[in-house]
Amino acid sequence: MFGDDKHDPVVKESRYVDRFGKVLLNKKAVDYLERTDRPNLDFAYRIAGGDELETIEFLQKAADNAEQALSLVHHYRNSSEVRSAVKRLGADVFQLLKIFPKVKQEIEQELA
Repeated sequence: MFGDDKHDPVVKESRYVDRFGKVLLNKKAVDYLERTDRPNLDFAYRIAGGDELETIEFLQKAADNAEQALSLVHHYRNSSEVRSAVKRLGADVFQLLKIFPKVKQEIEQELA
């Protein structure tokens, strides 16, 4: 965990202790740490499913930000910069809905 003369530490900073805790709760991630000569905490965290939690957080923050923008965006319909930002967001949401077609169907049904 802390490293030695031959090995780098797995947890390099105290801010990663929570990640390490999640890793330790997952047998596959612990197996990876034990069998690997140069274990990588980020990779072990992904094995433990930690990146799913981060993905959920990213999506929730994006939804929160989109809701805030919706309350203001009508004031800036003629702004080319706002239009560009809406286009970027729309393209990203479009891709997300392609990955989750059932969610797209649910939204379409709710809006109908």
